[in-house]
Amino acid sequence: MVVVRNIEKSVNGDSAVLKARVDCPSLGFNDFELWYRFPKELYPQIALSGNPFVPALILPSMYAGENLHIEASVSKKLLAGARNIIQIYRHWYDLRPIEINAAEEKVSEKSRQHNAMFFSGGVDSFYTLLKNHNSDLPDSEKISHLLFLHGFDIPLQKTELFNTISNSIKKIALAYNMELIEISTNIRKLSDNTCEWLLYHGTGLASVALCMEGLFKKVYIAADHTYKCLLPRGSHPLTDPLWSTESLEFINDGSEADRIEKIKWQIAQDSVAMNNLRVCYENRDGKYNCSVCDKCVRTKLNLKAAGVLDKCTTLDHDIDYKKIRNLEIDNNRSRIIMEQNLKVFLADGSDPQLIKALKYCLSPWSACERKKKYREIKKAIRKKIREFLHIKKPERRKILSCR
Repeated sequence: MVVVRNIEKSVNGDSAVLKARVDCPSLGFNDFELWYRFPKELYPQIALSGNPFVPALILPSMYAGENLHIEASVSKKLLAGARNIIQIYRHWYDLRPIEINAAEEKVSEKSRQHNAMFFSGGVDSFYTLLKNHNSDLPDSEKISHLLFLHGFDIPLQKTELFNTISNSIKKIALAYNMELIEISTNIRKLSDNTCEWLLYHGTGLASVALCMEGLFKKVYIAADHTYKCLLPRGSHPLTDPLWSTESLEFINDGSEADRIEKIKWQIAQDSVAMNNLRVCYENRDGKYNCSVCDKCVRTKLNLKAAGVLDKCTTLDHDIDYKKIRNLEIDNNRSRIIMEQNLKVFLADGSDPQLIKALKYCLSPWSACERKKKYREIKKAIRKKIREFLHIKKPERRKILSCR
């Protein structure tokens, strides 16, 4: 059984901290401390309940095949949603269903009337921010807070990089008259031992937001899929709303537009976005955007397809055809994004060399596919060698003499 116990909150210097102890021997966790750190002034709004630990522990529990027990009160609505999510994950990831139980099931108290969104500075989050900010919604329904995380895509040990990006996020929040909340957590120590981050990150976001259930009525999660390519993934329009409680609603936003449309419809016209766009996850040499990793290159192609690459100040404007030919198409989402780019450039027809590079990148004989085949062949050869070495010497001689 996975047990969450000793949930408590405290003030530590300039921070308010919510933490709990997690026990799961089959995953190697004994008395593991899972923590979330917030600005000190939020201490009164931090929820002292078991709610944040439900999404945090569902996938690790399912991978371990262990039931989840939380020694605290949990929202009735959240538990009902989590039980639906278990059935979804069972089919998506071929995992065994588990049971969740809590010390008490109760209705969450109503929260204050604020709306927030998780914000990274990327295309998806800028689109959700701008769409909401530029809408005709009353002020009470608009996003008022940006949530910026340390310990998700920016590792906890990279404090200098976090501070660099934080300075930019602060400018963005100021430009749109929004409050910024910076949050850090060691949740990846829990998740990385059990499953891929792409399968987990949505549950991590839900976990963080539920810590602040006393502050918000709605939390937006920017969609990174269109409705055309909804694949099993950590954040998804099917699962994100199921993390809601009686007082806090989760909204997955933006699946109506692909990345090129998001840039054209909202981002291209906004100088703040074009001067602060952040998409890089490798951050080579500590750069805000390295401009050469696969994600940076794909985003440059998105911006070029939208006709605004020259207006973006956080990425260089170089299009390296050789780099594009050799881009790794490591999942269906990457392929769909590149196919969207190719479709636009084919319609435009002004850069035949780029079209050729994109076609090659997407072809079954591309460098990426060749590397994959080479790895498969190498693995098969090693397996055959191991099998041969396990055969007794007389039998080996017979095999060799037949060749």
